[in-house]
Amino acid sequence: MSAAESTRTCLHLVVSAHHSALADCLNQRTDADSVVFIDGGVMHLLSDTAQRPDLAASGFFFSHEDLEARGLMPFAREQGVQTLDDRATVRLLRQHDHCLTWK
Repeated sequence: MSAAESTRTCLHLVVSAHHSALADCLNQRTDADSVVFIDGGVMHLLSDTAQRPDLAASGFFFSHEDLEARGLMPFAREQGVQTLDDRATVRLLRQHDHCLTWK
């Protein structure tokens, strides 16, 4: 692997509430990557904390609009997760070399 390949980053979009979507994403994610939970993926906020990473950690983001649509914004604030509006999601996408969607 060349030095250029080792610095490439990926934006992971988790769009499904299925446990396997998050597990598969985390198996491929590197520390330089970002993960955005959108659509039904925001439901991972409610999953068993023993079974998931610290979603308030750096590099993990939740769609503000999708949290609002599901009534989860108060819980998201309580958990201290980072939220993004649609514009911020597009800016984050531009910062990464690749994008993968996990269903």
